[in-house]
Amino acid sequence: MSAADIVGALQGTNAAARFFGVKPPSVTEWLRNGVIPEDKLVRRAAQLEKELPGRFSRVGQWPEIYQEIWPELQADTAAQEAAIERRVGERRMSDRRAADTPTAHPMSQPAAQEAA
Repeated sequence: MSAADIVGALQGTNAAARFFGVKPPSVTEWLRNGVIPEDKLVRRAAQLEKELPGRFSRVGQWPEIYQEIWPELQADTAAQEAAIERRVGERRMSDRRAADTPTAHPMSQPAAQEAA
């Protein structure tokens, strides 16, 4: 998740500042830079995962190093990877459906009504 996604999911700058234990200008700077400092994110990652179930995961955020930081997650890896794959698949299906949905041209509506 990007910094903007996380701040948005936490309901904005002030709420994110409270969550991370910083002042709102710090969060504004994170948004400007596009990055939440790694130490802040790692420190609150477990709680963030609870606050945003299915949207943020420590495994998804740090796939190469999460076992070093949170060894307790090793047992849950298979289940979490399956959940991540499901979410990716669902997004792809949703994107395909959106792309396949025809949109009516606004000018075609009156012509269709006149012909009827």
